[in-house]
Amino acid sequence: MGMGISGIGGFNTEGIVQKLMALEWQAGKGLQTKKVQLESRTKAFRDLNTQLAALTKNAWTVYGKESKFDKSFDASAVWGAVKGSSSSDMVSVSTKAGAAVGSVEFDVKSLAQSKQVTFDSNQLTSLTNAIGQGGSFSIMVGNKVTNITPASNSMQDIAQAINSVKDSGVAATVVRVSDSNGQAQYVLQVTGKDTGAEAGDFKIFAGDVTKGLSVTPKTTTPDAASQSVSYTFDDAAELRSAVSGITSYDGTVRRASSDAVISLYGEDHRYSSNQIELMDKVTVDISGVKAETKADGTSVYPGYLTKGVKIDVVADQSEAAGKVKSLIGDVNKILGTLAKGMKSVEQTRTDEDGRRSTWKVPGVLSNSIGRQVQSELGDMLSSGITIKDAAGNAQTYSAEDFGITLKNTSDGLKVEFDESKFQAMMESDPTKTEKVVSAFAQKLGDFGSNISDSSTGMLTSVIKSNDDEKSYVESRISDFKERMVRKEASLKQQYSRLETLLAGFSQQQAWLTSQLAGLAR
Repeated sequence: MGMGISGIGGFNTEGIVQKLMALEWQAGKGLQTKKVQLESRTKAFRDLNTQLAALTKNAWTVYGKESKFDKSFDASAVWGAVKGSSSSDMVSVSTKAGAAVGSVEFDVKSLAQSKQVTFDSNQLTSLTNAIGQGGSFSIMVGNKVTNITPASNSMQDIAQAINSVKDSGVAATVVRVSDSNGQAQYVLQVTGKDTGAEAGDFKIFAGDVTKGLSVTPKTTTPDAASQSVSYTFDDAAELRSAVSGITSYDGTVRRASSDAVISLYGEDHRYSSNQIELMDKVTVDISGVKAETKADGTSVYPGYLTKGVKIDVVADQSEAAGKVKSLIGDVNKILGTLAKGMKSVEQTRTDEDGRRSTWKVPGVLSNSIGRQVQSELGDMLSSGITIKDAAGNAQTYSAEDFGITLKNTSDGLKVEFDESKFQAMMESDPTKTEKVVSAFAQKLGDFGSNISDSSTGMLTSVIKSNDDEKSYVESRISDFKERMVRKEASLKQQYSRLETLLAGFSQQQAWLTSQLAGLAR
């Protein structure tokens, strides 16, 4: 009868260690579960905090501040919004916050223009002869002179030199005007960048016109890149007088600089720009006006481009309505997030024997923090809006009167906004509507600031606490993994020695078996 030791020759060290380590790893599952829970909870709180921050920002905008701690106050962008209209398709209107409601009517006689001149080859030669090879020329606009040195005296190089200067006050273009005997003919076109009789005018001189003048420049700014020097003087009129006796090169004047002229109350008024601020914070753009003509081409209004342009500026209630609608949208996002985050969540687990079990756990926001936010927000929305008059007497108004209604739906709390009702209140009593809804926005702003403030907010503190706890759990997980690595290495070493020992027993077994077999013979 033979002898044998179980496992000798087929000892599975790796399999044994794996099974033992699987049992050891079970102790770390709780840490991983805790980490996942913390990540889920932190994400939920961060999302809620982001929504509260958006609500807070919108609330203070409606109220007229940048933030809770902003000492300035200006609600005109929302409650003082206006819109302008023009009776003429050729005239446009733009308004800024705080513009007053009103209307004005005027006639347009002429538009503001910049000066434009051209130099043909002969006219340019007169200038370049005066410049000389390697010389410079000067452009005077208002109280500024720019001295420019072109690469050469060619038309193209002069245009490039003008355009390479950051702010010479003019722009240059080489224009191909015709072909003569197979040769292209060009002119140098120079156009002022600004409009107006003075601002749009310019003069061109040979050399540096500032040298030897009776007036001294206030500033001198050289620019090596564009080979230019810019000079500014204190007074434009004084500068014009100083250069009056110096030869200028005007080429052919294609368009003289001029002011816009409009007739207002039977009197002519001049403006250097076609964008005219006729009322405070109301700009009228007449640059699109063209002369109105009859079928035969004659002017409809001799001496005028057009007449009877009426500008109306009225209150723009849609601006406030839009802001309040956006604010209510932010409120509903938060209420929806809270309702979803409070619902129970079903979880499942499959045991080692294959059995599957399910159970429900409270939602990630179904805790004291989530319920506190929901409760405070709900109370604030349903409690009415209280304001005080100049004497300190308090009066409470229902938000429903201004189109803001809190509803309890199957999906939780929801706020409905009746925009038409709100605008009706704006039309009937804009002052009252502004005061009441601004007070409502202030309540929301205070609420959001107290909860989501980046340094003192309740949710900010909770998120930081969760982050700290998550960091602690992650450090424990890291330590646990290191222990498991050491444990596995120790088990492998232990069972490897055992396998070596058993191998020795196997050899002894083989020897004993051979000896017993010999005795049996």
